[in-house]
Amino acid sequence: CIERKGISDLLSFITVERDKTQIKMHRMAKMEWAALVVECRESDLYKPYLYSQISPELVRQCLVSFSIRYHVFVYVGIRENCQRWCIDHMVKYYKVKHTL
Repeated sequence: CIERKGISDLLSFITVERDKTQIKMHRMAKMEWAALVVECRESDLYKPYLYSQISPELVRQCLVSFSIRYHVFVYVGIRENCQRWCIDHMVKYYKVKHTL
């Protein structure tokens, strides 16, 4: 399972839609392999946002929480790098599962 977000989607995901997010994360935690991919520059993700009270620290802590609490891989990068990361992980997952 791969959940893809942009910055604005992620900010809603961790604030306004928090209840829905927790449900989604619990579902993802039950999967054999799950990831959250955020398509943006890391420097853009972790800077203060205009017209928002959301701090970069809150964003960082939420992403860490997803990894620790729900065992969801988190990757942040521009679209091209996200695509490569997803393909690499899907191919490796397939190879590992089919060699057992």
